[in-house]
Amino acid sequence: MFYGDLARLPELRSVELDVSEWEPPPVSFAAQRGLARELRLFVPSVDTVVFVTDLEPTVLQATNGLWHLTYDVNVDMAWRTV
Repeated sequence: MFYGDLARLPELRSVELDVSEWEPPPVSFAAQRGLARELRLFVPSVDTVVFVTDLEPTVLQATNGLWHLTYDVNVDMAWRTV
């Protein structure tokens, strides 16, 4: 259902997911990268994914199809476009 909802947003560029209650939570980079890749299958325009675990954000951004951790992004402003 979640992916179906996302697929209806073809211009979506960023997603923030609170994964604090997931069991087990995706805290490793590999797990988060896998989820980010899966999100892009349904919404190819997504280039920023913020995973929040216990109020602590982890930001992944895609550059040339590769996901990497980003530390210099203001999470409160990540959804805005310039």
